[in-house]
Amino acid sequence: MDLALQPRVPATGRRLYLTAAALALSLVALVAGTVLFARQADENRLRATLQADLSNRLRMLQTVLVSLSDAETGQRGYLLTGHSSYLAPYHAALTRMPDQLKGLEGIPLQDAQVPARAAQAREAIRLKLAELQETLRVHDVGSPDEALRLVRTDMGATYMDQARGHVHAVLDAIRAERDRLNLAVAEGSVQSRRLATWTVTALVLFVLLCGIQIVLLLAGQRRYQKALAASEAQHRGLIEEQAELVSLARADGTLVYLNPAYPRVFRLGIGEMLGTSLYNYVAPADREIVRERIARIMATDQVTFGENRMVTPDGAEKWLAWTNQVRLGPDGERLLHSVGRDITERKQAEAALQASEDFLVRTGRVAGVGGWELDLHTLGVRWSDGMRRIHDVEPDYQPTLDSVLSFYEPEAARLLQEAMAGKGNDQPHAFDLELELVTATGRRR
Repeated sequence: MDLALQPRVPATGRRLYLTAAALALSLVALVAGTVLFARQADENRLRATLQADLSNRLRMLQTVLVSLSDAETGQRGYLLTGHSSYLAPYHAALTRMPDQLKGLEGIPLQDAQVPARAAQAREAIRLKLAELQETLRVHDVGSPDEALRLVRTDMGATYMDQARGHVHAVLDAIRAERDRLNLAVAEGSVQSRRLATWTVTALVLFVLLCGIQIVLLLAGQRRYQKALAASEAQHRGLIEEQAELVSLARADGTLVYLNPAYPRVFRLGIGEMLGTSLYNYVAPADREIVRERIARIMATDQVTFGENRMVTPDGAEKWLAWTNQVRLGPDGERLLHSVGRDITERKQAEAALQASEDFLVRTGRVAGVGGWELDLHTLGVRWSDGMRRIHDVEPDYQPTLDSVLSFYEPEAARLLQEAMAGKGNDQPHAFDLELELVTATGRRR
């Protein structure tokens, strides 16, 4: 990894955390502003709806008084002249009045006196209309003077004044509520503009912080990729420079990766070996063992160690010690990861040593010579096969110091003990004795 990049990583992390926190706060502000703006908009819509309703009621109640005056004017003209044409305003007012009186029903005001005032206004209007109807009835039954007398009692004027007073009281309450709503709508509009400004600011800040976060993430990703590439290059360099053989192979043995040391052993190029089967390079006598070993590794995922012979294209045989395990490839494929070490020289040395030992054994058997060893610390005894043959014991016989001495006469055993003791120290020393022994079968030698 590039060491120059390391100090920047914590700083980048801190900047990412800070921008993430600011991003979260701006998001909260954006959500809160949006919710408050929506709530304010709903309140403004409700106020506007109520305002429109009150304005409509104002128009309706104002026309009630006009219609009531028109009805009274038509009644007076008819009573004074007797001409029915004067009743046209009266009948028109009676036709309009039911719809106009709806303005007094269900007025949406908080003032508890308004419903009572509205009821009183309806009652006064009803009485006024009844008074007009009664005078017209009296006139029509042939008593014009009686009808005029009823008018002069001023009862109709009283009903008219009461109706006007109650209606004007309701109108004043509606106007006051409308003015209050107008002020609330104006304040709501100001508040909505503030919330809109707040929301837009939060949105701009959110977008800006998102951009900063993306830039930081991309910069961090580029640095990470650069560091990763450097690390991979360093790791690959280490693998390619090491003497061990490294390979990746599929379950069927197809080689998909080799480090340079691998093909060097076989005196081939990497391109010549990639895509071929690793079994092509295993000695025929060991192929079945290697197949079973690889099948067991792929089935159990256990790390295994093994040795087998490999054959180069020119027929040379090499011994390699392998460490095998399962690794996952970039696409998740299970691959056999093998690390091998050339142990040909060791095997040759072991074979030479074994041949030498076999030669010594054969020589000892022919010459009737045996060898033995005593550990002066543990007093443990080791015999060669020749010694066992000399003493007529079984090939698996394990001697002890006492059993060795038991094969000799007492005087001979004493001399042997003194020779082995030497000068009383534990250091190795040489001695030369000729002693008679009695074998396990009773033979004297």
